[in-house]
Amino acid sequence: MDVGAAARRLTPITNAKGDAVANTPNTRVEQGPTLVVAACIVHSESVLLARRNQPSMPQIHGHWELPGGKVQFGETPHQTIQREIVEELGLRVHLVRLLPHVQSNIYRRPDNSVAHFVVLCFECVPDRGGRATVAEHSAVLGWRWVARSQVKELETLPGTTEFLACLDRIEPASEERGDFFVSLRREHRLAPQRWMFLGAHDLFGHFSVEERRVDLHTRSTKRRIVHASSPEQAQRRVTARIRNLARYGYVVSESTSPFFGPLN
Repeated sequence: MDVGAAARRLTPITNAKGDAVANTPNTRVEQGPTLVVAACIVHSESVLLARRNQPSMPQIHGHWELPGGKVQFGETPHQTIQREIVEELGLRVHLVRLLPHVQSNIYRRPDNSVAHFVVLCFECVPDRGGRATVAEHSAVLGWRWVARSQVKELETLPGTTEFLACLDRIEPASEERGDFFVSLRREHRLAPQRWMFLGAHDLFGHFSVEERRVDLHTRSTKRRIVHASSPEQAQRRVTARIRNLARYGYVVSESTSPFFGPLN
């Protein structure tokens, strides 16, 4: 993840066990961790990765990462993601959900100072018709869509594979219970519009998802039932639907699912 100009020349500090440490001689530790947010931009079964442009640090120069950056003073993490992706890739994105992983990295600069970064990551979808472009003097060398199954073949920076693993994470409690409810809302000049997804076992032991679209302006509701072979399959279908709706400006407003918390 791109952590801005102040973190362009960083290397990780680890002990023999691979744990981050900051107790080397003559080390100056900066106060407080810096909050960084990254974007896991997905399209079908691929994810957008950016290649780090940092020739002064050969250990990480040219490595692949999820694009993002530091949260600036007065900025929300949501605003940071949208600003950083436009600045680095010229691409507008829509947030889908906060991924259930927190990455903590400690790095050493060439002047022997140490910085601590805490990284959060949002699953995002690109704007309809949007295409990434790399600006001159960008923090990235380039970008590419990579099949999620092939990411492990690339040299990636810490946290990349951990965040990608969250895309397929199924919480055991959710799978055993099976039931979930997710509501999305989009503001409209006349009246808000909503989509709702209700997953539950039916009387015959099958799992089904009810999709309901509510137009508060026309006071109309459209619904359909989609059957699934398992709660996991239902979650995947709902995930695909939510990603698509995010491109049209819908955001999660209510949820009982551990996958999709309200973005507020």
